[in-house]
Amino acid sequence: MEIRGVPIKKELIEKYKNDPCISKLYFYLLRNDSKEAESYFKSIIKVLNTLNIPYEEEITFSFNDAKEKITKANQNKKITSIVVSRPIFDNEQELFDLIDLKKDVDMLSTLAAGRLMRGDIRFLPATAGSVKNIIENLNINLTGKKALVIGRSPSVGSPIFWYLQKSNATVTLAHSKTKIEDLKKAAKDSDLVILAAGVQLLKPEDIKDNAIIIDCGYNQDGQGDLSFIPENASYTPVPGGVGPVTTITLITNSLNLYHLFY
Repeated sequence: MEIRGVPIKKELIEKYKNDPCISKLYFYLLRNDSKEAESYFKSIIKVLNTLNIPYEEEITFSFNDAKEKITKANQNKKITSIVVSRPIFDNEQELFDLIDLKKDVDMLSTLAAGRLMRGDIRFLPATAGSVKNIIENLNINLTGKKALVIGRSPSVGSPIFWYLQKSNATVTLAHSKTKIEDLKKAAKDSDLVILAAGVQLLKPEDIKDNAIIIDCGYNQDGQGDLSFIPENASYTPVPGGVGPVTTITLITNSLNLYHLFY
C-alpha cells in the first residue's frame, strides 16, 4: 500500500488554518543561488502563500554576507521563523548556530540538536519531522515496535533515531559501516524501516510482512532509496511521499515555537 504525502499535507494545512497563531508568523528565507535551493524554497513559498503567511526571501553569495543577514533577521522582531537552505556554504553549521533558537524552525542548530537528545521530540528538522507527522497520521503506536533507521545524518537519520527511541520503539541505527548481513537481518525483524541513506541496499526478501517503509531518500535520478515496490508492506513513494510533508513540517515547528516562546 502506498502512503501518499499530499493528503497528509492537506490535512495539516486545514488544521493550521484554524490555529489563532498562524496570523502571527513571519518567515525569513535565506538561500544561495543554486537551482536546488531555488526549487526547495518555491515549495516552501507555495505553502506560505496557501496559509497567507508573509515572508521575505534573500539570496546570499558569501559566508560573511550570510552571517550578517542571519544576525539582522535575529534582531528583527517582526520575523518569527528563519529558514536557511542547505547545503549553503562550507562551515554551514556555524551559520545554523547563529540562528536564534526560538526562530530556528528547521532545527539545525547545535542547541536544537541538544534539546532533541535530551528528550524534547516536539521539534525535529523538517525531513525528520515529516516522518513524525506521517507516523502520527497513520496512528501508529510506537511502543514496543522494532524500528530500523538506515542513515545517521544530523538532519535526518540521527533525529529520527532519537524521536523513535523517545517514543518507546526498540531502534536499530544502521550506517555506512554496518555489515550488509546485519542490515538485512535487522530489516527482516523490523516493523518500521526508515530509509535515510543507501539506495538499493534492501531487497524484497529483506522486508518483514506488514512492515511500514518510509523512504526519505532523494537521489540524482529523482528516485528514493527503495528500489522496488513491496508487495506485503506499506511504503512512501518517491516522489510524492515524504517530500510534500516536509514543507508543512516547517509550519508545524514554527507554530510550536511560537506557542512556546511568544
